[in-house]
Amino acid sequence: MTKSFLKTITIIVEYSNPTTQVIIILSSINLLMPTTALYMLSMSDYGRHLQRVIPIKVFYQMVHLLVINIPFLGVRIYLWWVIELPSAWGCCN
Repeated sequence: MTKSFLKTITIIVEYSNPTTQVIIILSSINLLMPTTALYMLSMSDYGRHLQRVIPIKVFYQMVHLLVINIPFLGVRIYLWWVIELPSAWGCCN
């Protein structure tokens, strides 16, 4: 199963345009981000010792902002403005 999955990913990356590759990479990173949140939860003893988590929480929020939110905003602006795809809200067509 792993070989077929890797073969599928290789085909997608090999035959797709750079915009699709960026979206796949950002989505993959976004799927891995909850592991950091689960680590913070277990490190705080499930809410009993929140002072241990504050530095990691700030790091998590900065990484989420810089690696997920801002790049996805750029992708959305690119798709909406350059490629002229309609927005999800249906306005500004």
